[in-house]
Amino acid sequence: METKSKKTAQKPKILKFPDGFLWGAATASYQVEGGITNNDWAQSKMPPAGLACDHYHRYEEDFRIAKKLGMNAQRISLEWSRIEPERDVWNEEEIDHYRRVLEFQKKLGFTTFVTLQHLTLPNWIAKSGGWSSKETTKEFAHYVSKVATSLGHLIDFWITINEPSIHASYGYNFAAWPPFKRSFLKFLKVYRNMLNAHDRAYEMIHGHYPAAMVGFTHSIAFNEAANRRSFFDRLIARFANLTTIEETYALTKNDFLGLNYYFHNKYQLKHLQVKKVAAKNPVLTDKGWEIYPQGLYEVLKKLAVLKKPIYITEN
Repeated sequence: METKSKKTAQKPKILKFPDGFLWGAATASYQVEGGITNNDWAQSKMPPAGLACDHYHRYEEDFRIAKKLGMNAQRISLEWSRIEPERDVWNEEEIDHYRRVLEFQKKLGFTTFVTLQHLTLPNWIAKSGGWSSKETTKEFAHYVSKVATSLGHLIDFWITINEPSIHASYGYNFAAWPPFKRSFLKFLKVYRNMLNAHDRAYEMIHGHYPAAMVGFTHSIAFNEAANRRSFFDRLIARFANLTTIEETYALTKNDFLGLNYYFHNKYQLKHLQVKKVAAKNPVLTDKGWEIYPQGLYEVLKKLAVLKKPIYITEN
């Protein structure tokens, strides 16, 4: 009688995370709420968000689903153009809406992460120069103060600005997002203004809530040399890391670091030109981006030297 060996079924490895570890999801107002027409993205040549997924009206359903998935934290953003549709004009109904959203999150036991500015600007701010104007840092502080007095008691973690370096580069250097400018000098000015706005907001929030946890999210890729034996490839990767990590955090005030991790870049110097080498990893997202968990670990190790709490706010 012929016998066949049977493979022993292996149980999936169960990872044990520390008590209090936060599992959550992140959304941005313009991308999910629907019905936003008074910001720079809605009034630009970008495809309108329209109804999006109608999170504005379906947030209770959405958060209940998140709770069933085992989440205990949620990150949302407030839409500045809803709260302050015109300079010094406050829409109390919209503030009440966000109050209900945050109260419902608290009812479900969520730790709340709130982003105050996620890519979009009120149209009146955009028409006044947007982040290229120093006046915007003052207007932002005014808005932050209003949020602090109205909603601050419901916010556990404050994210002042989402990815200022990405916002500045895509809007003012690559001409891909509003206001579609292409100027490296303008990019530098805008980036500086956004970091200054963050610091000003940091002080403003701590003035209302001294024990507040305030930071911003930073998009950080894992950069490495295409050829580790090449001095120039290693130098390029090192420079890329310096410009995205140490320099930015050294210039700003933060109680925690918000990490948005998506990309793994391999750099190569070829014919006196810096090139990115395509990844051979076949595991990709629906957008075609490489899924490389090791890169997240490597970036976390780099951030650890800054001796601040780290939260993975997007991935």
